[in-house]
Amino acid sequence: MRSIKIGPYLALIALLTGTCGILITAVEVNFVDRDPVRMELPDTVGLWRGKKTWNCLNHDCGRMVMNSEVVDGHPCPDCGEPLHGMSLAEARLLPPDTVMFRSEYHRSDRNPVNVAVVCSGRRRDSIHRPQVCLTAGGTDINLTKQVQVDLEDNPSIAVKVLHLTRMVADERGRPIPFYSYYAYWFAGRNHETPHHLERMFWMAADKVLWSETYPWAYISLTGVRRNGSDDHLVEIEEFLRDLVPQLRLAKSDGG
Repeated sequence: MRSIKIGPYLALIALLTGTCGILITAVEVNFVDRDPVRMELPDTVGLWRGKKTWNCLNHDCGRMVMNSEVVDGHPCPDCGEPLHGMSLAEARLLPPDTVMFRSEYHRSDRNPVNVAVVCSGRRRDSIHRPQVCLTAGGTDINLTKQVQVDLEDNPSIAVKVLHLTRMVADERGRPIPFYSYYAYWFAGRNHETPHHLERMFWMAADKVLWSETYPWAYISLTGVRRNGSDDHLVEIEEFLRDLVPQLRLAKSDGG
């Protein structure tokens, strides 16, 4: 895993994106409903075993359900309503054609890793920079890194890793810091990037050059980290080496 400095090219991307945004107002755009990634998280990622998580969107229930509790048809065990990948709060905020799915991955010698995939629909506000909502809940972003993960027999993947801290109560009710990480990137038709502005640029370019727009996916990993240690970066690299090839679509799949 190599750390990368974010260069000044982002300013150019922002300028080009703004220019394209002006141009697309005069262009009729066709929405191409093509999956940006495989629309299901794998059951295993290397030595990690996944447990898919679901949510009940019934306002009187709102329960989160593990895959082991779900029977055929995916009803909520409590109220019988259909289950969904997003929570009730997320469903209130996101456009109705947004698709979300999650898994919690476990192995005996590690802390769990939570993976979420959000796929946009026709509207681009299904996906946004995670910094927008992470800090809203009292979480501090202490450090942002961009890292490059080399993959065997696959193009490398660049991701952003945020070092997070929030205060929680211990068993006596005293506030103590909880340290975690949040790694993410965006995936679209033929493009992967950890940069929100670059994603916006490619969306605008598709509209201007081809008069088409495509869904994008926003993939994130969250887990525990030790303050002052980079062990979690090794964990992220190890995890992504097995996860990314399972999410990427082959050209024959329409990726």
